[in-house]
Order: sequence, then C-alpha cells, then structure tokens
Amino acid sequence: MTEAPGYRTLTGPGIVCMIVSAGLLATSDGVVKWLADGYPISQIIVLRGAFILLPMFILAWRTGKLGSLCVSQLGPQALRAILFTGSVFCFLMGSGLIHWRSIQRSPSRAL
Repeated sequence: MTEAPGYRTLTGPGIVCMIVSAGLLATSDGVVKWLADGYPISQIIVLRGAFILLPMFILAWRTGKLGSLCVSQLGPQALRAILFTGSVFCFLMGSGLIHWRSIQRSPSRAL
C-alpha cells in the first residue's frame, strides 16, 4: 500500500491512541454512572460539556484553526446538538434510575 503524497502513516501511535481512547471512554462512562447516583443530571451534563470544550478550544487555538469552529450550516448543527444533548440526557437519566448495586450478581447467583 503506497502513501498519498504529503502524508505519513504512524500506525503504532495511532493504535495506542485508539486503545487509550477506549479506556478513557470506559472510565468516563463508569464515573458518570457513579456520579448520577448523587448529583443532578443537568449538573453532570453542563460540567461534562465544559470539560469537553476547554481542550477543544485550546487545541484549535494552538493549531491556528479557531476559524474551523465556526458553524456554516446552523440548522443541521442545531439539530445534531439537540439530538446529542437528548441522548446524553436520556443516558444519564437512565443511569440515575438504575440501582447498579442492586443488579450486581452475587457469587451464589452466578450462572
């Protein structure tokens, strides 16, 4: 397989980044489920969004691509944002309604 001109492949670091991202995503999911037991869902959504936006703005600023964050098609982006926020809300609300400790299997009930 030949590389496109001007591109170089970094397969090893790419694989490591994918593995680390999967681990961080699983950790984030666990922490959100743990927090949903004692904090309001709206507070978790707002703080999660703030922590996502901060590194995104720093990366865009350092790479000189702040202009790439401008929205060119407001309607589809607004729909995507509403759907994403709704899915996060439903996930966190469901996570808060499930009593995770009560559904853990005890050794005597294992299949």
